[in-house]
Amino acid sequence: MKGFRITKYDPSFRDSEGRYLKDTWTSVSDIGRIFDGNVLTEEDYHRIEQLYIDAVVKIANILKVTTLQIRSLEKTKEYIDQGSWIDIHSNDYRKLFYGLTEGLCISITEIEYICKLILREQLWCKLESDKMLVHFGYDFYMYIVISQGDHEFVRTVIPAELFIEEMISPYMVN
Repeated sequence: MKGFRITKYDPSFRDSEGRYLKDTWTSVSDIGRIFDGNVLTEEDYHRIEQLYIDAVVKIANILKVTTLQIRSLEKTKEYIDQGSWIDIHSNDYRKLFYGLTEGLCISITEIEYICKLILREQLWCKLESDKMLVHFGYDFYMYIVISQGDHEFVRTVIPAELFIEEMISPYMVN
């Protein structure tokens, strides 16, 4: 198994204990706030969010993963928050959100919805198959663990705006 932490955080701005030192956004709720002199816009947030989702889908496609199983499901609420992020309030998101259960296998075509719901703090779960594990942590951290084969392809599918570090997911069960 080989694990990767994939984030928007440049590792050159970490201290010796791994803490990120730059003032930056960490959540969808930061939209409209100022970081490093710039306002985080919905457009900026969506762009980075989509990079994370695209990375998951690309890796799954390369590994020929067609479904991921939901593990350790936690819905932060029993309903979808009525925030300003309208696209997660569509019928597709609502139907998926309310139908999610522990152990459910979801198709890769549904992964975008699940990842958005996780990144937007509407739910949390691990997404797992025999070939790959996808775990999201607090503050926009993503971990992908590949169980077999050559792992170097992962570095080639991650866009330059995201950073990849070898690291096993802290959400792995011992």
